[in-house]
Amino acid sequence: MKKQILSEEFKRMQKLAGILNENEDPIETAFNASPKSLPWNTIEQAYEESGLSGEEFFAGHEDEFREKFEGKNVTRDEYFDFFMNQPDAMGQDDWYAMVNWISFTNPELADELYSTI
Repeated sequence: MKKQILSEEFKRMQKLAGILNENEDPIETAFNASPKSLPWNTIEQAYEESGLSGEEFFAGHEDEFREKFEGKNVTRDEYFDFFMNQPDAMGQDDWYAMVNWISFTNPELADELYSTI
């Protein structure tokens, strides 16, 4: 994966927050620092507030995602693996899956990270 350069202000902000070291990928670092699991209702609430269709929010896999996780705690690894193991997963989907997870609890950081993909 080709790493993108973050703006100097964003790097400074992340260093101050203790999230980013010089040689680390900011998306992976933020993903690994995010909550290890979230209750279903947190994901459902993010979906409802997003204004996106189910097709967009769940990358075309809404029914499968609901069937597997609805009403349960979802771990970040389960979430990531679910999307990366889809037949249509490609290219930068790993970064998008990580940033989407981050967006459930830190939408401001996620907005900054989306701009780096």
